[in-house]
Amino acid sequence: MKPQAPPRTRLGEMLVKTGAITEDQLRQALVEQDRVRRPIGQTLLSLGFVSDETMRQALGAQLNVPYIDLDRVAIDRGLSDLVDRGFAEQHHLMPVARIGPTLTVAMDDPTATAVVQDLSRMTGLTINLVTSSSQAIAGAFQRAYGSPLPPAGTDPAAAPTPAGVSLSLDWIRDMEFRSSAGFPAIELHSSSPAIASPPQALAYAVMACMAMDVVHVLKKTRCDLKALTVRFEGERAAEPPRRFVSMRLHFDLTGNTAAHIVERAIELSRTRYCSVWNTLRTDVSLETSFTIKS
Repeated sequence: MKPQAPPRTRLGEMLVKTGAITEDQLRQALVEQDRVRRPIGQTLLSLGFVSDETMRQALGAQLNVPYIDLDRVAIDRGLSDLVDRGFAEQHHLMPVARIGPTLTVAMDDPTATAVVQDLSRMTGLTINLVTSSSQAIAGAFQRAYGSPLPPAGTDPAAAPTPAGVSLSLDWIRDMEFRSSAGFPAIELHSSSPAIASPPQALAYAVMACMAMDVVHVLKKTRCDLKALTVRFEGERAAEPPRRFVSMRLHFDLTGNTAAHIVERAIELSRTRYCSVWNTLRTDVSLETSFTIKS
């Protein structure tokens, strides 16, 4: 029978033992944690009982994850090509060093094992996890990616509302429409086989949106992509409003590209990045597949 690993010391208890906080401060933090439903470390930070660096060092010791001071580490800007900027920003992480097949990554939340698994699939590398202060991670991100990193835990709902989309469409004749002057070009017909109908335009939008995401991820992971064709098959309901009930996308790729990276790129587009697909109704079935030719 395999022996069980010893239980981890709780973060709050560890901070009390090291003298970073008092028993009374921990009790106050636990009451506040129950109210705000946040991790104890973030609660202690918000109450001003510990510094970010102290909390991170204790968290690293609790999880057996090394703590490093990123302010003292020279960041190779080339590492930013390995990890998509949006992914790094979303999960508040920073690639620090690469030695052969191992990529060392500093994460604000070293407990996020699913993020580590995603990163390993995206890069095809083994991830060596370290942690650092949020401020140090943000500073390293600025140096590597050339733009500021929003604070960890920033509520997207509290962020400024992105600029809206404004378009204009003119009726030509019959069931034919064209974008108004000064707007991005598009023409839509209801029955002409030479011009896309609105449902076909929607299908093209899903294809293009996901294909752009796939290309972006593959380029970021330095895959040798030479060509890409996306094919669409869809089924619509027999009765009005004759909406799409299912979609199938097949990606034909040419180049030296690993299958697991392509698979993950498609999954990231579907679940996180593609605004068109994620705008559609959740009961629309979407199947994806791909082939790779060298």
